[in-house]
Amino acid sequence: MVDNIELGTLTSSGWDTSSAPVAATANVWQSTSDPTVSADSTIGARIGDVWINTATGNEFKCAVNTAGAAVWRHRPRVWQSGAASAVTGTTSEPALATVTLVANVMGANGALHIQTVRSFNNDASGKTSRIRFGGIAGTAYRTTADASTAGIADYIFIANANATNAQVGGPATTGAGLGVGTTVTSAVDTTADTTLVISGQLTDGADNITLLHYRATLTRPDIGP
Repeated sequence: MVDNIELGTLTSSGWDTSSAPVAATANVWQSTSDPTVSADSTIGARIGDVWINTATGNEFKCAVNTAGAAVWRHRPRVWQSGAASAVTGTTSEPALATVTLVANVMGANGALHIQTVRSFNNDASGKTSRIRFGGIAGTAYRTTADASTAGIADYIFIANANATNAQVGGPATTGAGLGVGTTVTSAVDTTADTTLVISGQLTDGADNITLLHYRATLTRPDIGP
């Protein structure tokens, strides 16, 4: 491993490092709102600075600090857990995991990418898993009826469709976890707090569904021009 590399210009007498970049500690900006194009050099913002929206937890990194035309790139937001959560002994539909999305966290074009790993007792009874947007009674973006299998790994996405109150996503159903399926739409107002819910429902209360792991990643386009 090579450490402490200095940049500069090679001259006949060796490296001239007088014009080498100077390392600087990035500023960390805190606000209850996202950065705009005006969060620029005039307020002291530098390329590489980090902006944290303390109300939503969103983080941004400054890519351009030009006055009136700043660009802050949104950093992906991730929720995940490997703590097993199971349903058994009931035929209702309890939540196995809940992700709270605070108001405006998705913007108009944000997208949630959701991965799950689930296991089941292997018998012929139906075991329905759902991923809902808008709470436990919200739109089911994913519904899988699993039987005669010991487990499944799954992926779907839910995206705001260039509006804060219109979503599109899927695939809604498929036997293999990825592939063809029906597109789902909803009209959840994401300017208000809402939740993503991963749930399980049994036809036989003696069976079980266990959510072994989930990961929900929020991505958004850049802030700025």
